[in-house]
Amino acid sequence: MIVRNEEANLAACVGAVADLVQEIVIVDTGSTDRTREIALGLNARVYDLPWADDFSAARNESLRRATGRWSFWLDADDRIDEDNRRRLRSVFAELADPKTAYVMQCLCPKKDQAGVASFDHIRLFPRDPEIRWRYRVHEQILPALEEHGVCCRRTDVNIFHTGYQDHDLLVRKHERNLRLLHLQNQEKPNDPFTIFYLGWTYQELDRLAEAVECFRESLRLASPAATFVPKTYALMTRVLRQMGRPAEALDAAREGLTHFPDEPELLYQHAWMLYLHGDLYGAETHLLRLLQPVPPSETSLSLGVDPGLRSYVTRISLAIVFRDQGRYYEAEAQWQAVLVEKPEVTDALLGLGELYLAQGRWAEMEEILARLEHNPKTMVQGLVLQAQRLLAFRDFDGARAVLATAISLAPKALGPRLVLSRVFWQEGRDRDATIQALRDVLTIDPNHPEARANLSQLS
Repeated sequence: MIVRNEEANLAACVGAVADLVQEIVIVDTGSTDRTREIALGLNARVYDLPWADDFSAARNESLRRATGRWSFWLDADDRIDEDNRRRLRSVFAELADPKTAYVMQCLCPKKDQAGVASFDHIRLFPRDPEIRWRYRVHEQILPALEEHGVCCRRTDVNIFHTGYQDHDLLVRKHERNLRLLHLQNQEKPNDPFTIFYLGWTYQELDRLAEAVECFRESLRLASPAATFVPKTYALMTRVLRQMGRPAEALDAAREGLTHFPDEPELLYQHAWMLYLHGDLYGAETHLLRLLQPVPPSETSLSLGVDPGLRSYVTRISLAIVFRDQGRYYEAEAQWQAVLVEKPEVTDALLGLGELYLAQGRWAEMEEILARLEHNPKTMVQGLVLQAQRLLAFRDFDGARAVLATAISLAPKALGPRLVLSRVFWQEGRDRDATIQALRDVLTIDPNHPEARANLSQLS
């Protein structure tokens, strides 16, 4: 392990594996809290190394200090639950081939969302003086393993990474990484791996134009076999869509799929681009492909792919496509399947609620409303849906009262303002109030087509 000021994390991380390993080596890069004291209390050997803006240097120091035949690494904000402790114990018990490294999934929960980003990490590999980490940041062990003929084998071990839940901390990490990536690029110009991560970091910092240029340059320089190339196409597609350049986004997705026809992120991005271009059949075809079982590759490592793309995430999108085609029974089946797999996914609840609203299925809609309104995270969406139900019965006063509550809870949310404008519009009694409601919608979304069209009729 390498650590710095991890007194809040260290015990929970190390405690999960202390009885599974023969030694614990911790390199401290400058802690000023109780990290060293806690590490020593966990029977770790602790070594100091001044921080030199180089994660590989710190990790390589930990390898230099280790004595075992195998190296297993963790970060302090990693967590291993009991089920994965059992799996890890089994992997350790079967270690034999010194020419094999072991891939584990690092799952990073998305803040305020149900999904996760999954990274394939080589967490366990033979200790050899010639096998060392490379790159200042986003450090890699794979190049050294490949040069020494070590092959990778997948395991079923999942490690949960908790370090990206705090938004402000995440921004600081991105800014630090950007600085280190620029240093890395100066030391070794034209490295497609570095340029790829520069693009990804620019995207995370919302510097989209710079991100696209980096992605294009990385693809120009990279070998098609490089592990990060599929992710580069997927990220470039997403960024171009964010920038309002749909034709280029569609081209990027298509080009990526010519090289990586089964890549889940590219299939999903391409499906959405087809949907936005009105090709519902094409979108459906791609989404159905994502739901077909595909064995994990032993040769490619995924970077930040949501495992839900092979299940509930795609089912949500497929339900939308079915809904827009008027295939309501199939849309309902997809949303219900999502809730069986992930009961907490609110998009499926909202989709069902809107479907029941459109079909006048009031009893089923009441069940959805109850689930939404009793969850603090979905209360506002539930109130908006309730207002739409009241509007369907032309209970304008009731709808306004419900929306007033929703707006007080979420003043900047678009949904309550939009439905309120529809209440005034359909009632048709107060022209000034209708205009003001439409202007409130446009304050939040200046290009909202419905609000702009209705306001032009009143002007």
